[in-house]
Amino acid sequence: VRLMNEILNGIQVIKMYTWEKPFAKLIDLARRHEIASIRSHFFLESIMFSLEMFITRTCLFISLVVFIALGATMTADIAYAATSIYSLLRPVMTMLFSISIASYAEVHISIKRVHSFLSYEEQPVDSPESTSPLIRLIPNICIKDVCAKWINTSSDNILTNINLDLHGNNLTAIIGSVGSGKSTLLHLLLGELYTASGDVRIRGTVSYAPQEAWLFSASVKQNILFCHDYNEERYKKVLKVCALERDLALFPFGDRTIIGEKGKSLSGGQKARINLARCIYKDADIYLLDDPLSAVDSKVGKHI
Repeated sequence: VRLMNEILNGIQVIKMYTWEKPFAKLIDLARRHEIASIRSHFFLESIMFSLEMFITRTCLFISLVVFIALGATMTADIAYAATSIYSLLRPVMTMLFSISIASYAEVHISIKRVHSFLSYEEQPVDSPESTSPLIRLIPNICIKDVCAKWINTSSDNILTNINLDLHGNNLTAIIGSVGSGKSTLLHLLLGELYTASGDVRIRGTVSYAPQEAWLFSASVKQNILFCHDYNEERYKKVLKVCALERDLALFPFGDRTIIGEKGKSLSGGQKARINLARCIYKDADIYLLDDPLSAVDSKVGKHI
């Protein structure tokens, strides 16, 4: 299911590069593995159902034969008692045993995911903001001789010898051709890249608006607030700045309208502006905006 979701989300790229046949083979291979797993599952399940029918009688028969072979005297009381005991043990020996095997497989997968998450490398935490006049002279962002890469074990650096010194209360634009590393530099500031060498220092809270709008299945208001406290004055100001007032007036329930998973019910410009609104609603010291005007028209772009 996860593979199919990834392919469907990237179907436009697959069609554009005519990768249909390689991905069809990938799906076919995954389906073969899935069918083999399903076949094994049903095979074990059929065995368990068969055991459920015969295991009680078989165990009772073997027990009585061994009991008599040891020279004991078989009576009706003993036979009925043994039958009752095995009848009580039947659910544990058959049904609950098969359920425990299936549960073990699910728990094993969950434990692997939790273990993988807990094994991630710890990210350094900046010290709290200081009110000292001397500390205030330190730049908000300082990058010195940094070489970074996406994968820690990779030998190739994505960014090499990066130096950056940015002070507060300034607007800084990073420009360059497609694929030059502008978004990668922002990910470096977010701590999502492995730093092979050099030093990255950021003072103050950071708010980030990615190039590809990220929305979740909730109301427009919840997507903008994103777990922050509601401030009516700031909220209305953000709506005005992001040119969302007219859009909300057209929505059936205003800012309480549910936008659906990944904002499928919205246009590209609306998703970009809600994504930007969430970023600037947060009261942060540093705002990282990754091409926030790419999906809006020229009129809205000038307004923002």
